[in-house]
Amino acid sequence: KIKIHDCKSDGSKSCNCKVLELEQNIKYLGIIIDSKITWKDHVSYLVKRMKRVLYSLLKLRGLLGVDTLRIVYFALFQSIIDYGIAVYGGASESIIKPLIKTQRYAIKIILKLPKRYPSAELCDLLQVPDFSWLYERDRLRLRLLF
Repeated sequence: KIKIHDCKSDGSKSCNCKVLELEQNIKYLGIIIDSKITWKDHVSYLVKRMKRVLYSLLKLRGLLGVDTLRIVYFALFQSIIDYGIAVYGGASESIIKPLIKTQRYAIKIILKLPKRYPSAELCDLLQVPDFSWLYERDRLRLRLLF
């Protein structure tokens, strides 16, 4: 047990200082780090944030053109994905999958495509980078820095 000693111990073994507890996850600079570093909690948090943006895209697609919605996508949606991607982007495919699905759904909303539309070419249609490209870009940036 690790304690935070704020007492003035006189050498006796009876110390009533606070014991540090093991946390399952912690949020640091907007990135949720779990105790096993699986990034599952962080990706779930990102998907939750992106779903709020999906609602906005659904409302805006009746008012704005595709070019303007693409700008909104970069400003609101991709900025969520981009922040910290060099850290969490290397998580297992099963953990990242909900995030990629949400990204593809956002593109389908912007392009007014049905939910069942094949997703292989979506990023090319809207001319936006996919998740793996964003991760590799940031990984290479970090490699150049160090």
